[in-house]
Amino acid sequence: MLQRLTNKEKMVVAMLAESEFLFQHRMRSTAIAQTQGVTDTNSRDCLIQLPKQGRLEESCRIYVSSLQGCIQKKALAEAKLIHAHINQSGCMADVLLHNTLLNTYAKCGNMVDARRVFNQMPKRDVCSWTVMLAAYARHGTGEEAFSLLNQMQRTGLQPNHFTFSGILPACAHSASLDQGMEIHREIIIRGFESHLVVANALLDMYAKCGRMEIAREVFDRIYQRDIVSWNTMVAGYARNGHLDEALNLFQLMPHRDAFSWTAMIAGFSQNGLVGEALRFFKEMPQRTAVSWNAMLAGLAHNGFVDDALKLFKEMPQRTVASWNAMIAGFAQNGYGDEALKCFQEMLLAGVIPDWKTFTSILPVCANLINLDQGVEIHDKIIKSGLQSDAFVVSSLVNMYANCGSLHKARELFDKMHQPDVVAWTAMIAGYAQSGFTEEALKLFIKMPQRDDVAWTTMIAGYAQNGLVDEALKLFNEMPRRDAIAWNAMIAGFVHNGFIDEAMNLFEKMPQKNIFSWTAVISGFAQSGCVDEALKHFKEMPERTVASWNAIIAGFSQNGHGEEALELFQQMQLADVRLDSKTFASILPACANLAALEQGVEIHENIIRSGFESDVTVMNALIDMYGKCGNIKKAHHLFGKMHQQNVVSWTTIIAVYAMHGCAMQV
Repeated sequence: MLQRLTNKEKMVVAMLAESEFLFQHRMRSTAIAQTQGVTDTNSRDCLIQLPKQGRLEESCRIYVSSLQGCIQKKALAEAKLIHAHINQSGCMADVLLHNTLLNTYAKCGNMVDARRVFNQMPKRDVCSWTVMLAAYARHGTGEEAFSLLNQMQRTGLQPNHFTFSGILPACAHSASLDQGMEIHREIIIRGFESHLVVANALLDMYAKCGRMEIAREVFDRIYQRDIVSWNTMVAGYARNGHLDEALNLFQLMPHRDAFSWTAMIAGFSQNGLVGEALRFFKEMPQRTAVSWNAMLAGLAHNGFVDDALKLFKEMPQRTVASWNAMIAGFAQNGYGDEALKCFQEMLLAGVIPDWKTFTSILPVCANLINLDQGVEIHDKIIKSGLQSDAFVVSSLVNMYANCGSLHKARELFDKMHQPDVVAWTAMIAGYAQSGFTEEALKLFIKMPQRDDVAWTTMIAGYAQNGLVDEALKLFNEMPRRDAIAWNAMIAGFVHNGFIDEAMNLFEKMPQKNIFSWTAVISGFAQSGCVDEALKHFKEMPERTVASWNAIIAGFSQNGHGEEALELFQQMQLADVRLDSKTFASILPACANLAALEQGVEIHENIIRSGFESDVTVMNALIDMYGKCGNIKKAHHLFGKMHQQNVVSWTTIIAVYAMHGCAMQV
């Protein structure tokens, strides 16, 4: 237990916390210098002098307290400055200080520096190993956490109950039930299951692995449950769709806190019951920032972006999590430009982005193929000190690969200490999408652990490049096929014109979902069989915006413009939220019919929906105005475009040529 700091030590701690002045001359503390007996009036030098005067423990206590302040503020830059200060002080032999330093880096998201500190420690205790493996577990790098646990035991150190509670999240993050159960057996053998912190970690692990029946057995064995035990079970039931059990346990709770209510709100939202989530939110005795964020994320996740934005504006206090939820909401619902705008507003509001912010906004740049914006965000990541975070780097690899900058993507990938599945998959997808299927296959073969997403990415890559036989071979070799893999193979057949094969696979599919139906509809539509496409569209158990887009595009592309416009009207009446693909699908119908009036109405809808800066939509608008005879408007829109691609130039050139504007061409 640390002793209470003296007043003079608190003054030095305050000095350390102000990082921008840490190595500058601003704070010359004569008072401290006099009381410490140091002739140098500079406070920085004053602290460095303490170990030399035989007051090492006193100096270490000050550093530890300062680093704990950095953890609370997530102040990575300050922590690095304090680390540099420590290196000059001669305190680096202290185990407690080392443990606090690596914990600070880990809690601030800098796993590279945390590992560097760990590797350089002259002596490690159980706490050192526990802090490091728990950090890996929290960051989703389970293999590193398990490896450290094995290394620790080989050194002769035995894990304690904190070690086990630290490693269990690694099983939860990776849904590694077998390893989790093996660790549970060791916990029982060592007699640690009775420790509440371990029992609660077991509850969380089993809940996140979807085994609520085992979680309930552990819960029932806990002699004295705390609020964390109850909340973990309620959240677990809710997350796994067992809302009746969650509600029953919620009502049995001896005491509820804000997290209890928030768990129910999140559970209802995740299962599409937004009305129930809102009811709980309104009934909460006292709302916290976390509950506001949960409701905001729930609305956005279920497509109620306007309602989410309204709630966002009503929030009494917006945290970084609030901004992250709003950015993610825009991004997940196809409002990329709005997500980027929200990100800029966040920066202007003085809110510091965290790793979740960057992993939400980088996929937006990838989807919009906006490399310039992606590079700007990369610069901000470097300035924030998060360039070593595994999740952030994986998102950067994905962004660069999707934007066609494969050299930069590979450079980042090769620098990663241990690329995660996301990074491997992003790199494979980048090569495949750019036509480098051999490079993609080399990486796929090298991949240490292939999950379903990696297999599906490779299948889709082959199919997109016309290598259907190779795609089918991989599909048949998959150890386990999920719905996504089936859909990828069906879409591959459709993309290459093998409609009969696509239909045959669709019929064999053990469990069809909305994406399977949409892929088949797209296949029939692309092959000109619009009647068959419409028949399947009407047979769908439920329809999404993607289903409507597929059928509208099918009729529009096959010269049935009037039918496409009629379907577009039906889609609006069905209260389906339109996205950029909807507008890109319906505008060609107006163009082919020379239906300028309807095209102008749709343009107004595009402006209201915030899609006027979408490159694909703008290209379709230019084409529509050109074919409808309004060359002036087409020229104006082309000039307004933030970013023009090859299609933009080809379209405007065709418009000029169509109207005999040879000089413009």
